[in-house]
Amino acid sequence: MLKKVIKNRKEWLVVCTGHQGEPDSVLDKLARDFLPYKFSKNDHVIFSTCVIPTTWNVINRQKLEKKLRDHGVRIFTDVHVSGHCSREDLRDAIEMLQPQHIIPAHGGIDKTTAMAELASELGYKLKSNLHLLQNGMTIQLD
Repeated sequence: MLKKVIKNRKEWLVVCTGHQGEPDSVLDKLARDFLPYKFSKNDHVIFSTCVIPTTWNVINRQKLEKKLRDHGVRIFTDVHVSGHCSREDLRDAIEMLQPQHIIPAHGGIDKTTAMAELASELGYKLKSNLHLLQNGMTIQLD
């Protein structure tokens, strides 16, 4: 998929793991040129949350940011202080990105249900382009 992204970079937003600087996360692999996608000067990397202040996280994140700066990447931090979007932040993101499908994830049933309710308000239909899954479940999208 990253090879496809490279062909038309301006049409894509890559969302990946690695905001804590985790070694072997997707972002770390991108920063090490381990994957087909290569950063270009002035690419933007947005860290959606602050570093969880453990010694290893701080060290790993510093190493990751250095690798990114070496590529000429612009780094944006402290974009979202809690690490979790508010309902209106989510509404804005959905309206800007206009995803084909929404799959609420990374939260308890209260969080995923709230996201599903918001998506429904925005016109998404359960089991059509809005999918509520539990851990271990899979889905095939056409």
